[in-house]
Amino acid sequence: MKTIESVAQPSQELVKFRSLLKEDEMLQKFTFNEEYLAFFLRLMKYDHKKAMEYLVQHISVIRSVPNAFQWSDKMRKVLECDLHVVSKSRCLDGSGLIFFRPKQWKPRELNMIDVIRTSLVAIYSEILSDEMIQEKGFHSIIDSSGTTFSHVFAIRLSDIKCFSTIGNHSSPNMIKRNIHIYTHRVIEFGHSLMKPFLSSESYESFTFYGKDLTEFYQRYPKTCLPPDFGGTFTDEYTVDERLAKFEKYRNILEPFWNRIAVEE
Repeated sequence: MKTIESVAQPSQELVKFRSLLKEDEMLQKFTFNEEYLAFFLRLMKYDHKKAMEYLVQHISVIRSVPNAFQWSDKMRKVLECDLHVVSKSRCLDGSGLIFFRPKQWKPRELNMIDVIRTSLVAIYSEILSDEMIQEKGFHSIIDSSGTTFSHVFAIRLSDIKCFSTIGNHSSPNMIKRNIHIYTHRVIEFGHSLMKPFLSSESYESFTFYGKDLTEFYQRYPKTCLPPDFGGTFTDEYTVDERLAKFEKYRNILEPFWNRIAVEE
């Protein structure tokens, strides 16, 4: 698969996009990495105006919840429990897949903010490494089985603010679909708490399945899914491979996020 890493020189589209950004008083303060800019262009189908608008929204989100856009010293621990996995697997159309297992979360051992930080680094590292995902985005699939009220009540108001702020920005542009399987009353209750904070576009990205997953498997073939989601895909990243990818893109993500957080 061709990735943006193979692009030796800025394309004409990137040159035009940079020229447009220089006309904006706020955006001209920042030095944008080529890989980062290309993501916004591809996601918005090379519509420069829409790409700039989405970039401005992205900066606004980081400023709203700067605590979420940071490196965490708990990343290995989050990855080792397989709670949130940005997968090597892909949908049939090339979209990326994210697998979320809330039942794996142990609130006494991990703060949700560390989970959010690790998730964001994983998502943006995968975005920067794969041109197809920059165009197609992700589908997030959540296995709701085993989730209890103790999980719901361990989520703080600040966590809900992070979820909703990031979710409203990400869905449906970057995270195309949020799919819950094995939905039950705890998930319905938790989602009802989130609903007032979600935009209509973000809310409409959610689909819920109960125990009958016939339609779900029609949309997501088992060859794309890991065994505990009823699938056969096993060629997954190791924890060390994930951490290596994080470090590879750290010099792009961390300085930019930190600059936005302090810039007036």
